[in-house]
Amino acid sequence: MSAQTARFKLIDVETDVLKVLYESLVDPDERHDFGGYYTPDWLAGRVVAEAVNEPLEQRVLDPACGSGTFLFHALRRIVAAGQAAGWSEERVVQCCAERVRGMDVHPVALTLARVTWLLALGRLLAGRKAKLTVPVFLGDAMQWNLRRFVDRAEVAINVPGETKPLRIPLGFAESQAIFEAGLDELNRGLADNATRDDVAKALRRIEGVSAADAESLAETFAQLQTLYRAGRNGIWTFVLRNLARPVWLSRDEQQADVLVGNPPWTVYRHLSSDMKDRLREALLSYDLWVGGHLATQQDVCALFWARGAEQYLKRDGRIAFVLPFAVLNAPVFANLRAGRMGKTQVHLTSAWALERVWPIFGAQSGSSRTSTCVLFGVRQMAGPHPTEIDRWEGRLSRRDADEAEARRALSHSRAVWPRARDLIGVSPYRARFRQGATVVPRRFFIVDPAPSSRLGRSAHAPIMQGRAGRLDKHPWTTVEPPRGPVEAEYLRQLVLGESIAPFRMLESVTAVIPLDGAAVLDAAGARAAGQRHLAAWLADIEAKWADHAKKTKDGRPRMTLTAQIDHMRKLSRQSGSTEVSRVLYTKAGTRLSAATLVASDAIVDHKAYWGSVRSTSEAGYLVAILNSEVVVGRISDLQGIGEAGTRRDLDNLAWTLPIPEYDDTDAIHRDLAAASVRAEAVARSVPLADAQHFVGKRRAVRDALAADGVAAEIEALVDALLPP
Repeated sequence: MSAQTARFKLIDVETDVLKVLYESLVDPDERHDFGGYYTPDWLAGRVVAEAVNEPLEQRVLDPACGSGTFLFHALRRIVAAGQAAGWSEERVVQCCAERVRGMDVHPVALTLARVTWLLALGRLLAGRKAKLTVPVFLGDAMQWNLRRFVDRAEVAINVPGETKPLRIPLGFAESQAIFEAGLDELNRGLADNATRDDVAKALRRIEGVSAADAESLAETFAQLQTLYRAGRNGIWTFVLRNLARPVWLSRDEQQADVLVGNPPWTVYRHLSSDMKDRLREALLSYDLWVGGHLATQQDVCALFWARGAEQYLKRDGRIAFVLPFAVLNAPVFANLRAGRMGKTQVHLTSAWALERVWPIFGAQSGSSRTSTCVLFGVRQMAGPHPTEIDRWEGRLSRRDADEAEARRALSHSRAVWPRARDLIGVSPYRARFRQGATVVPRRFFIVDPAPSSRLGRSAHAPIMQGRAGRLDKHPWTTVEPPRGPVEAEYLRQLVLGESIAPFRMLESVTAVIPLDGAAVLDAAGARAAGQRHLAAWLADIEAKWADHAKKTKDGRPRMTLTAQIDHMRKLSRQSGSTEVSRVLYTKAGTRLSAATLVASDAIVDHKAYWGSVRSTSEAGYLVAILNSEVVVGRISDLQGIGEAGTRRDLDNLAWTLPIPEYDDTDAIHRDLAAASVRAEAVARSVPLADAQHFVGKRRAVRDALAADGVAAEIEALVDALLPP
């Protein structure tokens, strides 16, 4: 074993070698929940080099340090600068200990970050004389456990199995010297089996401690003593010391000159109910909460930017964070870009666009982070952000590339700051189109007929079985699909995104849709309605959902299955759409596909958008516009970019264009509607094989439209309709 480990020569490492170990030790679902993914060394090194311009003078803090990648590169800048300045090794090490700090809420990350911090110093550690304290702390940078009252403030730390938290009065938490002296008294009291009153007297003797704070911490001692006598070891003073560090680090004299790192990216919809409430309240306090249909897109990273600047950054201090690309142009981040976040202001100075670099946080990591930027700012009065950004693009040979590999693979250019997406669409059709229902897990709802018995099939309640498909995701791939009879009225066609081709509907699938009028039934509701087969089907999948869905702290699913499929009423709103024609278009892709769904009780899946129309002419007008390359070309800069630089979601972006409502008196509108009728006839005439992939079917239809000439006619009309 010693021969195996010796070959790594950890003393000479040039990168954070422990970040891969960090991801392998922490469960992927847990990392997803708190947004923890490591940053490649080439990117962390470049960010630090840009942000830390005076390494021997600036205090650097990474408030969510993970395995310590940014700390490593900040320390290496100090070492290089100190050696260039002729400093002694001891002086360099002392400077590192004073100027590069980190904290993280995860104990595994903390342990690895401390080792990484030491590895960055390399051979300098061998000659040190004084005791060295590694300034990397277990702590929550967001200070969720800091509670403020009218007459006091305190840090509250929950203890598993206990209803009453441990409390640290702010008077102790804000001063490291006072707090360390207080903890010494607590440890001494535990060792000597002292009384609460004895410890209170000892705490009052500490210089600078108020009587009220001494009494409060003495009460905490009494709780610790109970835990200690119950055999719940002596770890709690260690926990108290670490979880109070964020308060100390936010004191004026401890604030950083540079705040740097890659904070958690966790969107609102993935949070527990309790954390959703806390995030909403916190973002409201910084004027960063948007709400409405954008609520689910709120992200914890925005709070890290605002609260990090407020709590830990000096006036005129610099901040540099790796963030989602959407920060540069999405409406949910508009106030962050403006720089006015409650009482805190940050002026954006530059940005790096990395949406065309792959991989950074690609599919290999299990992360959905595929579109990235770096934002730089200064804590000073806000002003307009720059008009240009730096863009890098290229494909790296591996996710954890070093600087030399990145330099060879990536090209740099200056580009216009990405156009902001509008919160409210320019087109009146924005309000008329909705996303389809989230009918997942698909194997619970999409079904095929089960093999018939010798007695044949029941027309009233045929036996169906859930379809296991390639799009199923963990943990549902491990769950047995349901099987059993279902009343025929609850078997409806489900239109997927792949069911839509230009000017033509493709095959839909059969699904169990528990929709009774405008009511979405659960098992109990189906039973009460006398639908015993549906009730049994729903009871089966609800039990499987309860076993495998993400849970709250009390062990219950974060969302019921019924709430999942009718989130934001995306299913129940479709109950009144069966008597009119609907225009459907695809949610994602490099091209829009749109078609008319004639009066039908089919349900539209979340991979498509739908809107009811008032006439066949209006339907044709809209379908022609949505299928045009002109529309996609004018919104492509607003699309997110996924793996390997592919364009992704289209969503409501078409309605950011000034597409007017259909007007039968307008010649261009009438011509588009007429051209659409011709295009639909061409599309219907294209022979398509059942086994052909839907992408191939769409391509065949587009080729036929181009060959007919109607495609070019539509492009010219849409170009005339919409201003450049």
